[in-house]
Amino acid sequence: MNIEIEALVTPKITKHCIPLYLDGHYKDAARESMVQVELALKQKVPGTEHLFGHNLVKTLFEVGGERKQVRLWVPLGDDLQDKAKILFDGAFTYYRNYSAHDGSKIGQQQSLRIMILASELLDLIDASSLSFEDIGGVEGLLKSGVFKSEGQLLGLLTLLDGYSIIEWGPAPLNDDMCSLEAEELHLSALMDLDLVRYEESKCYPDPEDHFDFGETLIGWYTLTELGKQFVNELQRRKGRG
Repeated sequence: MNIEIEALVTPKITKHCIPLYLDGHYKDAARESMVQVELALKQKVPGTEHLFGHNLVKTLFEVGGERKQVRLWVPLGDDLQDKAKILFDGAFTYYRNYSAHDGSKIGQQQSLRIMILASELLDLIDASSLSFEDIGGVEGLLKSGVFKSEGQLLGLLTLLDGYSIIEWGPAPLNDDMCSLEAEELHLSALMDLDLVRYEESKCYPDPEDHFDFGETLIGWYTLTELGKQFVNELQRRKGRG
């Protein structure tokens, strides 16, 4: 069974570590993957920029009985929250320290495994997607060639924020996107970069409304925090222009 490496790791690891790995710098790829986890943790709690590895985890989770709770997304159950913190501590103590100070025994296989572990840790702190800086800001996104202008990018983000779709209703999204000269490619790019997310829920009519549409599926688009950051930056630029 052949699985692409990119399918096993998060976008952050793909961007910052996979190039090192493919060039044969296995130790460096492993070290950088743990650095990305450190940076993601530091972004959760300001004022921890000077801390690293085990000391960072200890300060974030257990400092003098005061718990500076870092929000973790634990997919296997909320009751495993504390165990997830132990996982962070062990990963930093074992992999981060070794890869930073020696790393001579880290080969191709070990490097890949450490990158996959780092990806799991990034998912746990809800930081698996690229950051504003990772993407290169507005200039970086426009440089990709997907969007032709800041106006088109801002227009599509603004359009999608809260845009709802009813299962049995009309589907005007394509027409609204056409007014911005936007296509499915542009929507996919925003979702791949985690600027926009799509959610859906089943809805049931209120009997007092005397309508009987039965079970109805309602979907809607929302901007992620990263998407909102792009909108704020684009609006700031527009106001300055």
